[in-house]
Amino acid sequence: MKLGQKFQTFPADLGREPVRKEEFLEAQTIFALKEGDKPPPVSYTGPQQHKATSEIVKGSDVGSLVLRLMATGFGEPPSCAGVRLKVRSPKLLTEDVSGLNLVVRARSLFPQTKAVEIGLVERDGSAYGYEVPLTNTWREIEVPLENLRPLWGTKGQRLRVSELAELSVIFGAWLYGGERTLPHGLEIERVAIKPKVWKVAVLNRDAPIVLFSAERHQVSVRGDVPVRTSLVGGAEKVALRISVNGFGPPPSCVYFRHDVFEEFESRRDELAQCDTLVIKARAVTPVTTHIEVALIERDGTPWGTNVPLKTEWQEIRLPLSTLRHFAHCGTSPQGRGSVDDRFRPENVAAVNICFGAWLFPQHASEQHIVEIEEIALVKATRTHSGDF
Repeated sequence: MKLGQKFQTFPADLGREPVRKEEFLEAQTIFALKEGDKPPPVSYTGPQQHKATSEIVKGSDVGSLVLRLMATGFGEPPSCAGVRLKVRSPKLLTEDVSGLNLVVRARSLFPQTKAVEIGLVERDGSAYGYEVPLTNTWREIEVPLENLRPLWGTKGQRLRVSELAELSVIFGAWLYGGERTLPHGLEIERVAIKPKVWKVAVLNRDAPIVLFSAERHQVSVRGDVPVRTSLVGGAEKVALRISVNGFGPPPSCVYFRHDVFEEFESRRDELAQCDTLVIKARAVTPVTTHIEVALIERDGTPWGTNVPLKTEWQEIRLPLSTLRHFAHCGTSPQGRGSVDDRFRPENVAAVNICFGAWLFPQHASEQHIVEIEEIALVKATRTHSGDF
């Protein structure tokens, strides 16, 4: 954008006129296969009865090629398989990782292969990575470079884009839990780095008002027991996986709260017409039969319900009239939460997700894993697809 005589770039201000707009709008590919390339050697650690392979196959577009990685199964962590790939050095005008995204075009070949660890390796061996979620359809997954964490004992504070030398692709037991012994496979077509751009969604007035999306929102899951979170392939989009090895006595639990007050300030009239809560979720562990979902109004009054889960993905639709006052989930002003009171969707300010020991009295100490793709408010008259 030109402001007077000065060029302003977003989100990172580089303070000069770009050579061409593509420097900021187009991804710069650091890995893609071409005719004549050979499959890279695969390293594998695990039981002798299992193995891992790599091959080059046709891609999603005419003339494109992809790297296919397969493993017949894994043992206990840290059993894994992986490859190291040379990359092209990107020609970017900034080293500020806060203005850059990692873009991975990939897909899984098995339902249980829900993620892969992508690492960016510098010339001195320092590495930074992210567990990229996968779905069974081709997708371009964008990850802010500032979200990459140090790998393999790296002491550096942040990735140096100009020092990139290799791409690490690793998948293994720690990603797949109880499904680690099953076959796993994935395909990667392209990896790129691109400047962040603002995306403005144009929505139909009858479109769902999404309160939480694993694909769009980052949350911090807290609790009184250790909790592990990751993004994985969901039913149609990316899902947030929340995993705990077990709870203590009630009220032991884990939870997250996502504030939406400012995001929907201009859509209060549309919110007032919503009468249905839609939750796309599933339980990975059969003993995890419920989660608590609470919608919190601007004055702090919480309204919620226990949502039943199956191990299959569901689009669960609940009339807002079934939400009850959740006194344990917050402090309400005097007069709120009475028998004649109700949840007012136009005042929604936050969504809170919680699950804990009291929901599974016979199985509290066992492992519990849930996956949540999206939570939205809709009008009941809107058509829907039902269970996945």
